[in-house]
Amino acid sequence: MYVLKTTAAFGTGDWQLVSNTSQGECNTVLQSSTALAAYNFNGIEDVELGLDGKVYFAAKGPGRVYRFTDNGTSVSGLEIFVENTSYDVDGAGPFPPEAWGFGNDNLAFDNEGNLWVLQDGGRNHIWVVGAGHSTATPDVRLFATTPLGSEPTGITFSPDYRFLFMSFQHPSTSNTAAQTDAANNSIVFNTHSTVVIARKEQLGTTIFPLANLDFNLTEKSDHVLVSCVLKGNQIKGNLIIERSVDGIDFEKMNETFVDLFSVSESYYKFEDNNISNGKIYYYRLVFKPNIGAVRFSRLKSISVSDAKMHNNIFPTMASDVINIANGSYSVNGKLEIFDAWGRPKLIIPVGTSIGTVESQQFDISHLNDGIYFLRYHDGSIGKFIKIN
Repeated sequence: MYVLKTTAAFGTGDWQLVSNTSQGECNTVLQSSTALAAYNFNGIEDVELGLDGKVYFAAKGPGRVYRFTDNGTSVSGLEIFVENTSYDVDGAGPFPPEAWGFGNDNLAFDNEGNLWVLQDGGRNHIWVVGAGHSTATPDVRLFATTPLGSEPTGITFSPDYRFLFMSFQHPSTSNTAAQTDAANNSIVFNTHSTVVIARKEQLGTTIFPLANLDFNLTEKSDHVLVSCVLKGNQIKGNLIIERSVDGIDFEKMNETFVDLFSVSESYYKFEDNNISNGKIYYYRLVFKPNIGAVRFSRLKSISVSDAKMHNNIFPTMASDVINIANGSYSVNGKLEIFDAWGRPKLIIPVGTSIGTVESQQFDISHLNDGIYFLRYHDGSIGKFIKIN
């Protein structure tokens, strides 16, 4: 256990080791921390790692969000990121400045670097702090206020960041006003509730009357077969098949007009012949109806077979390091390690060469547990699993 020693001027700080091996030491952590001159931030809540690599944390007591760079035994750049003050939440809009107040609690970053802040303790607002925000040039918006008596909590995003999930704790039982959700249901927030929020083009105000938007991927000898059976009731629109090599950026591969007025279900298929052995491809369906909201399927991936795949990484389950065997690869370019969602985690720069040695070792101890893929300079793919 470590505590941070710093001053009210912030800037830098040092991690101090707190001895807590015995029962007595565990029972006196507060006294031990005070003796080490640990700084009291007064009610630290959520801690998140930003897209810039900095550590962000909320302190409920002063109503602030802090950030710093962790250097191992010390920290630098320790500063107040969001100050407890009033903010112009809508630019030149009609709303007056809104006081930030106390009780900032849950934090979450979206894929554009915006920091979402859920508030506890009276105001219970949902704030969005822009990626370019600073105390000198503030960019703070009020996303939503919450039902009477409730506390927003548990914010998280779907892996593709199209959907936001959160819960409302203990709303007042005296709430009687109803709201209409995206499914045209009348909802009264008078008990614990979990909600999903999305942009209109993702969720829509009209429920799309398609019973199933799913598909199958099948590897053939020289192509990938994308197939699906659409079931619906009196719906027309365009079915689009999209493909990605990283799970993030997609391109349209095929578009077909769908008419489910005369039939209740219809079979569609597409043969993707533009494939390479040893690569992973990601697919999804997009349906654009004549009337109603655009609908996306879930993401699916397929690994095109290659005898070289997985044989050049060992061990395939590792906690600290992996070895990349030379084999048939002579790498004079970059290797990229990315997670199951296609997000890059490690780029081994140009100039790294396996050359004639049997293998080369790479540190993966900083990665979270999970499945990872290694993309070679020629586009082929290897796979390993990070474990504790």
